[in-house]
Amino acid sequence: MKTASKVILLTFIAASIAWPQTSKREAAIQSLIGSVKVRKGDSPSWKDARPKMQLKEKDAVRTFVESQVAIMTTEGTILRLEENSTLELSSFKQLGNGANITKVSILNGSILSNVKKLVNTGSKFEFETPTATASIRGTTVGFDVSAEKTAIKVYEGEVLVTPKGATSAVSVKTNQMTTIVKGQKTSLVEALTLTPMRCSQFLRTAHTDDKAGWLVKKMDARADKGGIWGPFFMAFVLVLVSFSCTGPIVGMVVVASSAGGKVFQPIVAMLGFSVAFALPFTLFAYFPAWLNKLPKSGGWMNSVKVILGFIEIALGFKFLSVADQTYHWHLLDREVYLAIWIVTFTLMGFYLLGKLKFNHDSDIPFISVPRLTLAIITFSFVVYLIPGMFGAPLKTLAGYLPPETSLDFDLTRIIREEVKAAGGMTSEKTNNLCERPKYADFLKLPHGLEGYFDYKQALACAKKLNKPLFIDFTGHGCVNCREMEANVWSD
Repeated sequence: MKTASKVILLTFIAASIAWPQTSKREAAIQSLIGSVKVRKGDSPSWKDARPKMQLKEKDAVRTFVESQVAIMTTEGTILRLEENSTLELSSFKQLGNGANITKVSILNGSILSNVKKLVNTGSKFEFETPTATASIRGTTVGFDVSAEKTAIKVYEGEVLVTPKGATSAVSVKTNQMTTIVKGQKTSLVEALTLTPMRCSQFLRTAHTDDKAGWLVKKMDARADKGGIWGPFFMAFVLVLVSFSCTGPIVGMVVVASSAGGKVFQPIVAMLGFSVAFALPFTLFAYFPAWLNKLPKSGGWMNSVKVILGFIEIALGFKFLSVADQTYHWHLLDREVYLAIWIVTFTLMGFYLLGKLKFNHDSDIPFISVPRLTLAIITFSFVVYLIPGMFGAPLKTLAGYLPPETSLDFDLTRIIREEVKAAGGMTSEKTNNLCERPKYADFLKLPHGLEGYFDYKQALACAKKLNKPLFIDFTGHGCVNCREMEANVWSD
C-alpha cells in the first residue's frame, strides 16, 4: 500500500514538472482620450475606462468617436486603438517556462501596435480579425479591420498572415502591406506607401532601415532621456527624418550662395528655416502646460486632412497646367482646367456638409458653425468659377489659370470678332500687321491684340510703319505675367 502511494505521488510530481504551469498576465491602460469603455471578462456591461486601469484575459476595450486609448503590457508591447475600434484580449497568459501566449481579437476599427521582440522560442503573439490571423515576433504594424476585409500594414519587422480557411501563411515584411477580403484564401503583398496620416504616427520606425537609421536611433534615444537637451535632440530627429522634404529647399539656398556669391540672403533663409523647426519644440519645452491646451486628435483631424487633400488636388493641376502650356499639349485648356476645379471644390463643399464620407471619417450628428462657414465659402468660390467657362476674366485667379486664349467657347472673343466684322471697330483701334505673324498657329496674344512673336519680324514691321516697338517679356508658366495681362493689358 505504501509502495503504491509512493508511485502515485511520484507520478503526480513528474506530471506537474512536465506540464507547463500557466499564470495570467496583465496589461494596463497607459493613456486615453475621449470616450473609452472596458468590458471585464464575460460581463455584458461596459464601464468607463481610466488611466492605469488593469486589463486581464477576456477583457475588451472599445473606443468611440474622436477617442483613443493606448494599452501597454508588462513586457512593453503597446497597442493603440483609434476611434470607433474594439479589441479583446482573447488569450493573455504566461506558461511555466516563461513563454508568453497572447492572442488579441480585433473586432473592428484601426489599431496600431508595437510588439516587443519575443525572446522565448515558445512565446506566441497573434492578432485575430474576422478575415485573417497575423502571427508576430516583434513588429510595428497597423490594422484596419471591418467585417468584410482586413488591411495589414507592416512598418518594421515581419508578419505571417493566414487568411481564414487557408492552410498556408504569407509573409509581409517592412514597408509592405496586404489586404484580406472575406471568403478569399489568398492575399497579395504590395509596397506600402506612407501617407501623411501614417508618417506622423510612425515617424521613428519608418526610417529604421535607411542608411542614416543608426543616427536617427541614437538621436531618438537621447531625446527620450529628456532634460535640457531633450528638445534639441527631438528637433534634430525631426530634421533627419524629414530631410526628403527639406533637402530641396536647403539645396536651393546652398546653390544660390555658391553660384551667385550671395552671403546675406542664404544666412537669412537658413535662419528662418532653423527657427521654424526649433520654435515649437522650444516653446513646448519651456511652457509644457501649453500641451494640455492643444486640441485632441480625433475625427476633426481626418477631416482637415481630407479638406487639404482636395485643395492639394486642385493645386496639383496648376503644376500640370504649366507643363501643358510649355509643351503646347492643349490637354488642360482653360475650360477643362476650370471644370476640374469646379468639380473638386463642389465635392469638397459636399464633404464639409457631411454628404460625402470616406473610410476613416466619423459620423457627424450636426454641422458646426466653422464647418458651415467653410462650406459657404467653398460653394461661393464654385459659383465664382462657373462664368469663367464662358469667357469671364476671373482676374483674382488670373495667375493660377491657363490663359484666356486657350478657351474654346469665349463669349468675349466671339462678340469682339462679330463687332470687328461688322465694322464697329475704327481703324485707330485696329493694329495693322505687315504680314502673318510667325508661330501664330500655337501662340496667341490676350484680349484680341495683334502682334508678332518673332523679334526680327516685329522690328521690320515697326520700321516699315514708322511706329515704336513694344516688347513684352513673358513665359508660359509665369504667374506675374498672367496678372499683368489680366489687370494691365485689359485696360
